[in-house]
Amino acid sequence: MTLQAMVDSLDGIDEAFHSLYKKKGKGFILDVEGTEEAYASGLKKNRDEILAKLQKSQDKQRAFDGLDPEKYTKLLEAEAQTAKDKATAAGDFKALETQLKERHATDQAKLADRITLLTGALTTEMIENKGRAALDTHKGSATLLLPHIMKKVRQIEEDGKCRTQVLTTEGSPRIPGEDGKPFSIDSLVGEMKEDKLFAAAFAGSGASGSGADPSGGSGANGAIVLKGADARDTLKYRAAKAEAEKTGRELILQD
Repeated sequence: MTLQAMVDSLDGIDEAFHSLYKKKGKGFILDVEGTEEAYASGLKKNRDEILAKLQKSQDKQRAFDGLDPEKYTKLLEAEAQTAKDKATAAGDFKALETQLKERHATDQAKLADRITLLTGALTTEMIENKGRAALDTHKGSATLLLPHIMKKVRQIEEDGKCRTQVLTTEGSPRIPGEDGKPFSIDSLVGEMKEDKLFAAAFAGSGASGSGADPSGGSGANGAIVLKGADARDTLKYRAAKAEAEKTGRELILQD
């Protein structure tokens, strides 16, 4: 067992070796030659370490010489409050930023709805104007035929430009005409004019009479006559009635 030259207590030392130690200061040292010198050296080392720490502490304290502790405390409190205010301001800015983003998103949605509304209105006006122009050319009744045209035409964007496109009953684009050009509203109206279902809505000529359906005819004094199923057909009746009012002729319905 190795014996230590200096110990604070004999508790950890075998009792057989207690007689080898003698009391020194607050501890015990081995009662052998050289131990006194080692003990003194240890004390000197401890003293030097304590003095060095004390000097370091005093050097730090000199930095606060002449400083009013109360003023310094208030300065620290003011600095802490400034930091707190900055943090609060940053939080308020974040909240404001969030509000601005939400408002921007709402405004964008409203703008998109507005654009959709205006685009729809312009599309309707564009198709309606072209439909009326074609009906005027073919002497057709806008009141009776325009709703049918509106259902068969849509507006599309092509090469950065808007144009109308005529659709089939199934909603597919009509194939181009023989000239290779897109099937136009004018072509659609011309096709409707040749259709027995719509013929009565056009100012008639030749076998078609004056706006009456070919299956109808003219009565005495140029009256417009609708017979049988034609007289019960709402579309043909309205077309014949419009023609009669337009030309000042009598409308006669026969079974």
